[in-house]
Amino acid sequence: MSRGTAVRLGVQVAVSALFVLLAVRAIDYGELREAVREADLRWVPPALLLFTLAKYVDSWRWRYLLRGVDAPPQPALFGAFLIGNFVNNVLPLRAGDVAKIQVLANRYGTPRSSLASSVFVAEATLDAVTFVLFLIPLLTFTELGDIPQITRAAVLVLVTLAVLAAAGALALARHGHRLPVPRPWHEALEASPGQIEEGLHALRSLPRAMGAVALSVPPWLLEAGTFGLVGLAFGLEPGYPTFVTAMIAANVAVAVPLGLWNIGPYEVLVSAVLIAAGVSATVALSYAVAVHLLVNLWINVVGLVTLWVMRISPRDVLRGPGGRRPEPVR
Repeated sequence: MSRGTAVRLGVQVAVSALFVLLAVRAIDYGELREAVREADLRWVPPALLLFTLAKYVDSWRWRYLLRGVDAPPQPALFGAFLIGNFVNNVLPLRAGDVAKIQVLANRYGTPRSSLASSVFVAEATLDAVTFVLFLIPLLTFTELGDIPQITRAAVLVLVTLAVLAAAGALALARHGHRLPVPRPWHEALEASPGQIEEGLHALRSLPRAMGAVALSVPPWLLEAGTFGLVGLAFGLEPGYPTFVTAMIAANVAVAVPLGLWNIGPYEVLVSAVLIAAGVSATVALSYAVAVHLLVNLWINVVGLVTLWVMRISPRDVLRGPGGRRPEPVR
């Protein structure tokens, strides 16, 4: 392990420990045991199936973003999406985003820089815009009325900054012909101006961009349904808008990997949303831990199964050009 890696790992462990301490300081452990014991696990299978459906719909959005290139078949896009989620779950620095690019480039010859611009620029921009579109009415009109004004302002500022950062990345890719990715990935992604622009096809005109935004809404609403079904398992009924907000909080924690495997920040942000909706701190934390654990386990299981179905070795997931290309799965 390099010194830099050890330092980053140490920082992540420290951040996770800090957030865990913040989360458990006001916990009633008797209430926690009761909440876990009384959870209705019958809601878990449909919740996880709904989560997978959300990813399938999201892979259709990716197909739309790749209309400027000869995109791989839809099953391959979905499989790469699942593998990317799995790698993001077990490796740092959003390595899963590189993994799903490499899977399609190695197997179908799709230009890496086109795939990269669609993932690192187009997807990031669309997700940031979609979250802003969700948060403005959610924080203004829903039952989350106990959130302090300063917290609402901070959330909106953070998401707005995310939109500005995504817009900057878009401008960088379109006009500077560079991808906003870590330096070690530049050579592997083989960026070239024409291929970068092909990956940004859906954002190069207003009608196509509006269509891409419209396609970004359903998968996130479906994923929020996963949070709602797990909420029913814990007997929570604060309303669907609350679970949409909890889903956004969870994805913000995942997108900014401050803690080790996002442990700590994920639980604090998700439980804070439930607490603002009137749920007790103990039940809110048990719910956040359950959602995080169940979704992570499911992502790992589905990712490993997908690797087996697509006949891809885990060591091949992040390999660059020049390696053996597996035969396509029909």
